[in-house]
Amino acid sequence: MSKPKSFPGPAKFFIEGALYVPYVLDEQKTPGDEFLLGKYNGPLDCHCVGCGRASVFHRSSSPPIAPADARYFTCVRSGNHELIFYYLTWSETPERSSEEIKEVLEKAEVGKPLPPGPPTTHYAMKIGQWPSLADLASERVGRYRSVLSEKQYVEFNRGVGLHAHDVGIGSFVYLRRIFEDLVEEAHAKAKVDAKWNEDLFQRSRMEEKILLLSSHLPRTLVENRKVYSILSVGIHDLEEEECAALFPVVQAGIELVLEEKIAEGERVRREKEVKRAIEAASQEISERKS
Repeated sequence: MSKPKSFPGPAKFFIEGALYVPYVLDEQKTPGDEFLLGKYNGPLDCHCVGCGRASVFHRSSSPPIAPADARYFTCVRSGNHELIFYYLTWSETPERSSEEIKEVLEKAEVGKPLPPGPPTTHYAMKIGQWPSLADLASERVGRYRSVLSEKQYVEFNRGVGLHAHDVGIGSFVYLRRIFEDLVEEAHAKAKVDAKWNEDLFQRSRMEEKILLLSSHLPRTLVENRKVYSILSVGIHDLEEEECAALFPVVQAGIELVLEEKIAEGERVRREKEVKRAIEAASQEISERKS
């Protein structure tokens, strides 16, 4: 079993929680408490696979017959689009060793109650859901398809999918490939310049390479070049749990770069449209005069 994690609250547990990972619940609460999953009636904000866009889901008031530990949520845009989650909750109380029992009895005072035993810990684990975590994450990945090659898009999807299943180091590998590809695209443009120093580039570390390519890279990539060192350290030196915790930060850094590429592509598209419109208007005026 995976190492227990701190419970993030019902909404994040349903939408972002990995399968088969135990989450430690508040020791002051019990599995049936309103704080937890059984009575949660709040909204869930996420991608709707049926609608193909972001939506809000509310707890279904009349779900189909299902196990007690299952929750159904319905898309506000379409009553036919649902989220289904299956989970377990349980409690564990550590047993005292014979030495601990002996020590307690030796310290016990006549007429006074024995001290309480070890505290009970409550857990929750998601054991299934539909659509999958990877499907729910597809909204963010799909947005960047226009600025990624087919290979990059597949690898981005794989990285997000692995992270959704609590794979830390493996998910980092795919993000690092995308980052390296973005740098190499700029390198291919830069090295056709007669003044380009290829030998210096090859001898440089990644952060230095990014600075050398600064005029060919998105500003956000240059400013966030330390993302690469996080990725490399994560792959070689960090534990699975540490990589999984850092993944959203690194993903956000790469997405900033992709957002800038989208904005640049939109700017170029608009410039071409304006240019065509001006040329058409100019042509029409010229024809009227002639």
